[in-house]
Amino acid sequence: MVFFAAGDLPPSAERVLEVLVAHGPLTHKELVAATRLPPRTLRFALGRLRTSGRVDWRWSLRDARQRVYFLPRDARVAVPYAVV
Repeated sequence: MVFFAAGDLPPSAERVLEVLVAHGPLTHKELVAATRLPPRTLRFALGRLRTSGRVDWRWSLRDARQRVYFLPRDARVAVPYAVV
């Protein structure tokens, strides 16, 4: 099992982690709505999270043009504050 602390990430990436912990796998469009981040900021945050191994993606079964982002199965994430 891998344990990740969110404190070394920008606030936008921490917000993405919080939402994925609370809601499970989401598409980019769903993440934009849930996090209220601009699409460009969200792409940057997802890039940082993917590079560090905290988030992974797969193609959507509903729409093969979209990616679904999720936390890796063996990851445990410590977020600094509760999701509201």
